[in-house]
Amino acid sequence: MATRSPSQEIDIVPWMTRTAMEVIAQAGIGISFDSLAEDAIPHEYSIAARNFVYVSLYLLWSASNWITRSQTTENTASFQGMATPVLVRLGPAWFRRFVIDHIPSDFIQGAKWNIDTMYNTSVRIFQDRKRALLSGNEVVKEDVIRGKDILSILRTWTFRGLFLAI
Repeated sequence: MATRSPSQEIDIVPWMTRTAMEVIAQAGIGISFDSLAEDAIPHEYSIAARNFVYVSLYLLWSASNWITRSQTTENTASFQGMATPVLVRLGPAWFRRFVIDHIPSDFIQGAKWNIDTMYNTSVRIFQDRKRALLSGNEVVKEDVIRGKDILSILRTWTFRGLFLAI
């Protein structure tokens, strides 16, 4: 980290956000998304998760505003606020996805990117760990069994349960 003068202000909010995301990633799934170096490029999962929080809060606020406004004479709520309660119950998942894919809104498409990124990264991590565990490599098995993150602990219980059932 660069040397700073004693009177220079440091914005700690981005550092706290990055640190919190890193702690959650390491404790939850046992991987690192961010080196926490000053010039490090954040992992796309970290960006998507942070954005997802903002998008979720905005959608909750919009939906509650729409519900409140629909009970009065004002009907000036945003499209997202009006659409959210309807879209979450609209037909099967493939149809909802089709509708979301065709909404020409940067906000909606950004929210879709956030969800897709988090989902695809999670599936890739899980599949990589599962593949490594089932490969028969004893070193990998020991790493998973000794893992202190939540996902490794759950996987170990499942792994031991499978062998106890055989």
